[in-house]
Amino acid sequence: EESTNYELGASGLLGASTRLTGAVFYYDVQDMIQAVAITPKTQCGSTATICTQMQNIGTVHTKGAELGITTALTDTLEIGANYTLLSRSNETNPSIQLTDVPRQKLFTYAKWQVSGPLTVLGSIEANSKRYSSSNGMQIAGGFGIANLKARYQFNQAWSAEAGVNNILDKNYAVIEGYPLEGRNYFANATWKF
Repeated sequence: EESTNYELGASGLLGASTRLTGAVFYYDVQDMIQAVAITPKTQCGSTATICTQMQNIGTVHTKGAELGITTALTDTLEIGANYTLLSRSNETNPSIQLTDVPRQKLFTYAKWQVSGPLTVLGSIEANSKRYSSSNGMQIAGGFGIANLKARYQFNQAWSAEAGVNNILDKNYAVIEGYPLEGRNYFANATWKF
């Protein structure tokens, strides 16, 4: 696999507290490697329902754009969003679906500095559908998940975090047939030295 990538981006302030970023990009991939669905009975045995093989699938072009914005609504509240749009095409064999990458992604967040050492961060991530198999038979549906965490900075060296991912307990997958975690809780401490 060989890839030549081009990207042009810019970033700037809009007013005193809002930053806009943007980029356009183009990837020219030769001999792209991807899992390709093959006939199960010939390679994986007669009981297999899904059978794939890593193959060079030819020339793939990816075009896209990314836009981002962050703004400080107050001295203690910041919000932001990032949106990505992709267009991918298999120039060598259009019948082979390109897998594992959504056409659209959106990430938004709000960060609240509750008091000096305490910060609360909420985020939402949304993805459009994506193909999970090269023959188009498996599609992981689009999804949106919400997360929330609190961070406490004890001093320059020590901090602690606790939160919940997938707050609404959404059933979702990035590969069809392999669901990801439902609602889950976490806590951790960090020491920088």
